[in-house]
Amino acid sequence: MLNRARVSLVAAIGGALAYSSQAVIYSSFIVPRLPEWPSVPLYWWVLRFSPVVFLLVAIALLAPRASTVVGWSSAAFLPWQVFWAVYAAILDKPVGHDLRVADSSYWQSVLLLYGLTVGLSLACFGARLVARRLFSSRSSVPA
Repeated sequence: MLNRARVSLVAAIGGALAYSSQAVIYSSFIVPRLPEWPSVPLYWWVLRFSPVVFLLVAIALLAPRASTVVGWSSAAFLPWQVFWAVYAAILDKPVGHDLRVADSSYWQSVLLLYGLTVGLSLACFGARLVARRLFSSRSSVPA
């Protein structure tokens, strides 16, 4: 069973990091330096999503079980996406460049990002388990 306080904390941190990556990094740092919209270099996208990736790696390192990883990753991702979808739907604003909540491509991208979010956390969790097993087996070999 997931601890509600921890899930709430992960959701709050996830929302704060997602907001900071959008408002601070992307809107304030990346957009003013663009000559035109489709010219965002890959390394700027890495910079833009680095706070969220940092959170997902931290989730994978701190979670005791794989089911906890899925729960915490969902808590970090879903509230933020629901907030933006409701905000954009009520105010009839785009959620991306020429993309509205009513567009099926928006929901496809949300599902893809959700899969990547949970998948990245689970991959890091698996890497942690493999590393723990490798290092524990090496330490048991006599010198």
